[in-house]
Amino acid sequence: MMFRKSVYLFSPLMDLKIDRSTEDFLLRLYYPYDGVGLKRRPKYHGLTKTWQCSCTYSKIIEQLRQHPGGSVDLLKDNNTGIATITINNPEKKNAISGKMMVDLEECVSELENWVDGKGLILTGKDKTFCSGGDLGTVRNILSNGDDMCKFMHHVTTRLYNLPLISVALVDGYALGGGAELITACDFRLITPRAKIGFIHVKLNIGTGFGGTTRLVQQIGRIKTLQVLSSGMVMNTDLAKKIGLVDEILDNNENTLEQGKTWLLEHCKGSVTTTRVIKQMVLAGEKLDTDASLLEERKLFKSVWGNKLHAAAVSKKSKHS
Repeated sequence: MMFRKSVYLFSPLMDLKIDRSTEDFLLRLYYPYDGVGLKRRPKYHGLTKTWQCSCTYSKIIEQLRQHPGGSVDLLKDNNTGIATITINNPEKKNAISGKMMVDLEECVSELENWVDGKGLILTGKDKTFCSGGDLGTVRNILSNGDDMCKFMHHVTTRLYNLPLISVALVDGYALGGGAELITACDFRLITPRAKIGFIHVKLNIGTGFGGTTRLVQQIGRIKTLQVLSSGMVMNTDLAKKIGLVDEILDNNENTLEQGKTWLLEHCKGSVTTTRVIKQMVLAGEKLDTDASLLEERKLFKSVWGNKLHAAAVSKKSKHS
């Protein structure tokens, strides 16, 4: 049985025409891992484009679903444009089961098709972010870790590449795979009681969710080596000092509301404008200079002179 899904790229930009170079960029951006057997089938719908993907990794999904426990829950707020993904397995400190990995993929798929969104918060239930992989799942897939790794690389890369400004909101522990998940967001906010640890070395393994690749990009090669090879569990001050964390929140009970307030301050533009900015930054990160400038120009053209731009200019609100 084949696994199918449709993903809308640049979905709010109804007037953006996509040529071959942009098409190649989008393929690399959203589906970089051919290791899971991804076949790409472009389909056009008016001035937008849908990629319908036939994936042979349905077998991986079926295998992961056999390891139950917990859930990963998605809540979308169309009024604010902010979505929340909650890692929900509090009985096991929000450890990630195989079923929860599939849940996360389904949340990402839904957000890829959410045209009203501009921001995302990734958080954990009951004052814990995520304590890593569920040991029951880990024991059952010891002989087949490669498939899980491919799957989670694919999922976390798509999470990182969402056209939403994303924040990992860390309260309590983020350990192992949980620490890797925070690197799949644009920003990281933590509470004073938070602890972050890439403790894989203590289990005689390396990172399996793409954490090393993103960590090198975020804090540099030397600091990544220090963090991974020591298995250190970082407190808030150290995590902030090495550049992994963007801000330490106040120590109160309303952590999620603090996170939403912070995120809205960093998503002041309209949905379309915010998504354009995120996509420009992704292009700047992933493409060479000439290709990035080309994408930037195309995205700029899509918003220049539109109704929102014209209204802002008429109000002379540039410096307000």
